[in-house]
Amino acid sequence: MNEEDKLLLIVIKYSLKLEKFISQNLNQLLFIENPNNSRLFKKNGGLTSRNKIDILYDLNYIEKVPYQNIILQLEIRNVFVHNDDVKSFEDCFNFFSENTQKNKLLGFKGETYLDKFMELSNNNLDSLTSIINNESKRITERVEYIKRNEIIFPEVLNNYFFLLEDLMKLSNNKNDIDKTEIQNLIEKNLTKISHYKEQIGKYDSDFLVRLVKKPLI
Repeated sequence: MNEEDKLLLIVIKYSLKLEKFISQNLNQLLFIENPNNSRLFKKNGGLTSRNKIDILYDLNYIEKVPYQNIILQLEIRNVFVHNDDVKSFEDCFNFFSENTQKNKLLGFKGETYLDKFMELSNNNLDSLTSIINNESKRITERVEYIKRNEIIFPEVLNNYFFLLEDLMKLSNNKNDIDKTEIQNLIEKNLTKISHYKEQIGKYDSDFLVRLVKKPLI
C-alpha cells in the first residue's frame, strides 16, 4: 500500500468513527430505540452525517465551535472520498474556494497535516461524548429536583396548615385575641417555612433555569 492509499484509509477510518458517534448521539437524544427500523435514522437512510450534526446544533446540544470543527472534518473527508486525484491534504485544500478549512486545520496540534487531522478528529469525538454526559447529568439533576420537591412542598403545606389550625384554636378559645400571641405563632411557623424556602431557592438558582431552558424530548 502506497502513502496516498494509507492517507486515504486513515481519513476514512477516523471519519467513519466520527459518523458513528454522531448517529449514536442523535439516536440516544431523540430516543430512537431501533434505528434500523427507521426510515431516516437507519444506516444509509435519509439523513447524512451533516444533516444529523445540523440537528444536534439546531437543538442546542452542541456549541458553535465544536460544530464547526465537526463540519471541517466531514468536508475534508468528502473531498478525499469523492475525488480520485486527491493524494494529499494540499490537494484537498485546493478544492475549497478559500483558505478557511486549511487555516482551521493549522490551528490544531501536530507537526503534519495528518497529525493535525487526527487531533481534530479526537477533539470531535470528545465533543460528542460530552453531549451525552452533559445530557445524562441534566436529566439526573431534573429527577433530583422533582424528588426533592416531592419532599419539601408537602412539608411547607403542612406548616401552613399547622399555622391555620393554631390560629383557629386561638380564636375559638379567646374572646379578645392577643396580637402578640398571633404574631408569635406566625413567626414560629414562618421560621420553619423560610428554611424550606431557602432550600428551594438555593436549589433553583443553582441549575433549575438551565434545566428548563432545554426541556426533555
